[in-house]
Amino acid sequence: DDTAQSRTASGAHKRGWPCGQQLQAANSQTLTQHTSRLCNGYLTKKESDGVLHQMTWPPQSPDHNPIEIVWNELACKVMEK
Repeated sequence: DDTAQSRTASGAHKRGWPCGQQLQAANSQTLTQHTSRLCNGYLTKKESDGVLHQMTWPPQSPDHNPIEIVWNELACKVMEK
């Protein structure tokens, strides 16, 4: 079911990123315009044309939670000391 999945054209945030690296992915799961049939059809067409690559993410991934970036920065600062 495409409405339960989030998709993006950019890379995914992964645990263990070096300190200071920014989150490059956009989690579109909560944005209703990204779950409409029209938008999903457009993204699927662009993928089939080779313009972008869609990635399926779990709906409740902790890796896409903005607080994880803060915790990573804090951990890096603690490890520096």
